Amino acid sequence: PLFPRGVLHRVGAVLGTQRFLDQLDEGTVGDVDVGGEPGQGGGQPAAVVGAHGEVAVVAGPVPPQVGEALGSDATITTMLCISNTVGGDLIGTAEWTGVPMATVLEAAGAVGDYVWFTGADGYETSVPMERCTQPQAWVVWGMNGEPLPAQHGFPARLVVPGLYGYVSATKWVTELKLTTFEQDQGYWTPRGWSALGPIKLGSRIDTPKVSRTVDLGKTPNPVIAGVAWAQHTGISKVEVQIDEGSWEEATLAEVTGPDTWRQWRLDWSPQPGDYVVRVRATDADGNLQSEEIAAVAPNGASGYDSRRVRVEA
Repeated sequence: PLFPRGVLHRVGAVLGTQRFLDQLDEGTVGDVDVGGEPGQGGGQPAAVVGAHGEVAVVAGPVPPQVGEALGSDATITTMLCISNTVGGDLIGTAEWTGVPMATVLEAAGAVGDYVWFTGADGYETSVPMERCTQPQAWVVWGMNGEPLPAQHGFPARLVVPGLYGYVSATKWVTELKLTTFEQDQGYWTPRGWSALGPIKLGSRIDTPKVSRTVDLGKTPNPVIAGVAWAQHTGISKVEVQIDEGSWEEATLAEVTGPDTWRQWRLDWSPQPGDYVVRVRATDADGNLQSEEIAAVAPNGASGYDSRRVRVEA
């Protein structure tokens, strides 16, 4: 079922768009101008209600009263794209400003199995209600202390740790409705990708860089370092293997919580020569990262990140 009309008005009030819903009742709302490309709209947000009762919020920055009404806060979360290959860079961590998605849904009195989201670019995701109501799932309008940049989803986007972006990270959010998985499966699931898209335990080497020579004359005390992630669970151990040697435990940095990546480093005292370096991670439940090599389709890449490193005197 979609939002009934009364719920739509509560959603409008929560998002600061009640006046537009009132104008809809009065028949005084015309076409809505989203102001150009996604993320470039100006002025106050506008809300329109579709023929089947769904609510759409478009254009403009999120007004201050939204944060005041819902208790705006900040969360630090890592996000990962399903297209990220082993050792890839389609992953990042930021501080997001907004509210837990559960707060918005509760304020609207929403009940259902799945929540279906649409962005101004037409992209659609269908997220299980149990994921939407977990404390880590947020609707955000700020990034690193600033309004969301256009490329990251201005005026509002979703942040749902634990799920790859293709099933959860709708940007330029314009519409949401209650639905079922059978009715609305998002964009990629009908095209053969995993339905839920849980993020796999993983790790990456950031230094030494690929195809870079370590010059001991310039860097007499090199390090091997990178990041590892296991969302909702956290990382307990990272190990590095050099050539066919034993796995050596790396030093871990502190983290704000289990939904952010964890930095690691291993001090290294190599002699001149060529080396192969690999990394693997273990989560807080004792699960070891999979060594099995898998492509990104249909449910995310896996395998150990590795690289050849040349060391010169």
